Order: sequence, then C-alpha cells, then structure tokens
Amino acid sequence: MIMTPSRLTALILIASGLAGHAQTATWSAPSSGFVHDTLTGAIRPVLGFVGAAYLGAPVLEQVTRASIAPNQHTAIIERDGAMRWARDLRSPDRLETLDRLPLVREARWAADSASVVLMTAEELVWLVQSDTAPLLDARWNLDVEGRWMILAADSGAQRVLLARDEGEQRTLWLASRKSPPVKLAFLGRPTAAVFLAASDTALVADAASRQIFRLAALNTTPETAVLFGLSPEVGDPVAIALSPDAARLFVADRTAKLIRVLNAATGEALAELPLEFAPHEFTPTAPGRFLLNVRERAAQPLFFLHTANQGQISFVPAGE
Repeated sequence: MIMTPSRLTALILIASGLAGHAQTATWSAPSSGFVHDTLTGAIRPVLGFVGAAYLGAPVLEQVTRASIAPNQHTAIIERDGAMRWARDLRSPDRLETLDRLPLVREARWAADSASVVLMTAEELVWLVQSDTAPLLDARWNLDVEGRWMILAADSGAQRVLLARDEGEQRTLWLASRKSPPVKLAFLGRPTAAVFLAASDTALVADAASRQIFRLAALNTTPETAVLFGLSPEVGDPVAIALSPDAARLFVADRTAKLIRVLNAATGEALAELPLEFAPHEFTPTAPGRFLLNVRERAAQPLFFLHTANQGQISFVPAGE
C-alpha cells in the first residue's frame, strides 16, 4: 500500500542498499527545485528541507506539458496551446512564447542546462539559451510514417538516440546537431538507452533479447556488441540509467514493478528496489536524480530514484 503522508511528514527512504544486506539510510531526497504535477496541471515547488520536503502551492497552472532543466528552474512548457520558455520559474510571470515552435512531445536537456533538444510531431529541434530569448541552433525533419521517441541524449545534448516504430518493427537511429537522423544496424526492440559520459559510446536495452548492448564509435562507424544478458525475470526493461561513476546500471522493469541495480560492466545483480507501481520512464530532475511516476490521485506522492551510492528511492508528499 502506498503511504499517504501529510504535509509535515518527513520524506522517508523507501529502499536502499545491496540485495540481502542492510545499509544505513542517508537523506538524499530532493528539497528544492520544481516539478510538473500532471494530476493538477501545475508547476509546483519542492519546499522544506531534506527529511521534511513537500510539494508547495502552484507557481504556474494550466500547464499541459513541461520539461524542467537540471538547474531546477529553467523550463519549456506547453500552456494554452502554445510552447513557452520559462527562464526562471522563481519568476513565473516572465514567460516567453515560442511562436515558431510546434507543440513539443519530448525534451532532453544538456547537463549544464545551456541547451535542449526537442521532438515535435515532425522535427527534432535544438535550442540554446541566450541572454534574451532561446536561439534555434539546429532542426531536422522526421519521417511522419511511424512513431518516434527519444531514448537518450548525451550530456551536452549534442547527440540523441531515437527509436522509431515501423509496424511490428522498432528501429534505432542516431542524430546530432550537425547530422540528421541515421538508422543504425540494430536487430531487436530498443526500449531505453544511456550515453556514457565524455565518450562516443552508449548502452541500449533490448526488450526482445533481454540484453544490454554496447554501441561504440558513434562518432564514426557505430559498432554493436552484447555487453551482458539481463536476468530471465526481466520482462519489460523500459528505462535505464547509470550511476554518476558509471559503475552501476539501473534497469526499470515495468512487469515486475521494480528497479534492478546491476554491475555496469558484468551485469551482476547488486540490488532490487521495489516499487508499488509500474515504472514507465526515468525523467531527469537533477544530476543523479530521476522522477519515477506521475500522480494519479491526490494523496499520492512523487517518487524519485537516486543513482549515487547503491541507489535509493524516496518520495516527496503532495502537500495540501
């Protein structure tokens, strides 16, 4: 049963540590920044302090979609049928309308929040921050046949791995600010990916074979190799993330309702972090921190994955 804490209840550690081994709990949950509460259609601040954080009153309402940058205050949002740029959510009345930008379906930010790659129904678009309005840096057309999705962006939001559903088949593509999407030689059903920091290598989860693939030499001629196989019990890997030191791989299993922590080099199982809902994606909210769920009822808190150390899941109550 999901707990329904009050506004003043401490943020509690849900799971941590190696499988079968106890570990001292540490407070690492969010206590600042903003989140998009899809249940109420509002941007809400995270208030309080570590151990007693909660969602505060909305700073922006009637927000259909939002993607908040790692700096935790810049955002691109859909409101009143148009895309808008919030340079600083701490001053929410200062929104810039992006007149020439179609409605955005997905967004991936650079780690320094200086740029963002966006996916619309027909394009990939790169925007960079400036002293005034965000500037268009690059854009590429997408074939409207089939459904596209962003699997991962590198730390500078320079390159993205894409998946495209073509009938019963799902294909893997690579695009960058300087190069349009190119199909990669990948047999399987890619469901999630992550770039290794400061390299031309990425890891891709394949739901068909239950394997993690290593894609190297992405800047030249990509080379695909099996890194390791996933446990037979991994029925539906829908999201993956690396720890800050790239030593551990976190795999969200939608069917089993848990997150598996694996040795990123060998695939050895290190821990299991159980959930009480089926995860669908890892939404980055800060370096090493991912939002795991959207609220479906008023009393439900927001859950976060922290990839430092052995991995932890924590929650922030919804407040009043």
